[in-house]
Amino acid sequence: MRILFVGDEEDYARATEGSRSDRPCSLFFAPEPLAPAECSGLDAMVMPVDRFLCLAPGIHPSVIMASGPADLVAEAFSAGCADYLRVPWSPEELLTRVRIRRGRSIAAGGERLTLEDGVLKGRRGLRRLDPAASAALVLLSANYGRMVPREALASVMGVSSCASRAVDMRMSRLRAALCETAGDETAKALRAGRIPGTRIKGYCLTGS
Repeated sequence: MRILFVGDEEDYARATEGSRSDRPCSLFFAPEPLAPAECSGLDAMVMPVDRFLCLAPGIHPSVIMASGPADLVAEAFSAGCADYLRVPWSPEELLTRVRIRRGRSIAAGGERLTLEDGVLKGRRGLRRLDPAASAALVLLSANYGRMVPREALASVMGVSSCASRAVDMRMSRLRAALCETAGDETAKALRAGRIPGTRIKGYCLTGS
């Protein structure tokens, strides 16, 4: 696995509180986050949550994992991060989370599917997803039963947060992939709607 930490070794030491555990052998450091086009070879890009929240909307690579205090978890996920590490965390937790993201169990419409290395597998067959669709499905699965804002989905898919039609088209293709691999009822579990009490539109995965 190849993991990029945005910051220097002192930032890493603060996030892990100087953990004595060995660092992942494929851990690299960079002063700034990479552009989406430069992230194809990465399994994860970890960055402090304050820096993540300062990124311009719509440019977030799907491999971003934010790192910070517990009270910023909801804000970070709403902004489009793929996962969140509460400080302090250990190298073992980081590696475990990356492995889980590479091979994830997906619940939808009463079915259980798996997503591993971009391949979605259900009782009816296999379907390879592109990185954007995989990232969106992981985010939806992590927020199972809760509406995920379109803006957050746009961020992890690397499209403009203003391009609502582009998000809808990608969700339609993802729904088709769910149908192909697990059937109509599973596809219907990917629903459009609004976040309760707001006018914000989004999508969610449900049990039926």
